[in-house]
Amino acid sequence: MAKAMEQIERFEEMTEYVKRIIQLGSPLTGEERSLFTAAYKGTMKAKHKTYRQLLYLPEKECRYPYRKDEYLSKVEAEIEKYCLEILQLLGILLKEIVRPEARVLYLQMKGECYGFISEFNSKFGKEKALEASKEAFQTAHKFVDNHFRPLDPVRLEFALKYYEFLESVFEAVSYTHLTLPTIYSV
Repeated sequence: MAKAMEQIERFEEMTEYVKRIIQLGSPLTGEERSLFTAAYKGTMKAKHKTYRQLLYLPEKECRYPYRKDEYLSKVEAEIEKYCLEILQLLGILLKEIVRPEARVLYLQMKGECYGFISEFNSKFGKEKALEASKEAFQTAHKFVDNHFRPLDPVRLEFALKYYEFLESVFEAVSYTHLTLPTIYSV
């Protein structure tokens, strides 16, 4: 059913189907992992796009500016709730003995979820979310260094995600230029 939901771009429903599979307690197959990733990314892309558009909506286009703030708070709460739900599922998945590429993916998703939460002041706390995001990416980085050859596709894909993360969340462009060569080094 999750495949059908993917084809019609019903990502939140897709997440619910994959959530049931995860809660059964067995490791995800490659196909299930792909569905989980697609569901997560599709849902977050839509929610994040809404958040960004609303955030940068000019005040003159808002007939009732206080409504913009109310709606922005609502969207933030939705993003936080969804991210915390995904983090709970990732916690289950990371407790299992998983394939190395799956572990990298789950740690990367964990870092991204905390990164999304850190974009706004939430109940979770911006600084706490930033630190958790950084920790997840650093754990993944160490794991990649120890388990993958320099030009392995998993390592290269992670390097790009790590670069995006550092650039978008920490706005650390100079730091990323120093980090990428070490990731790619032979």
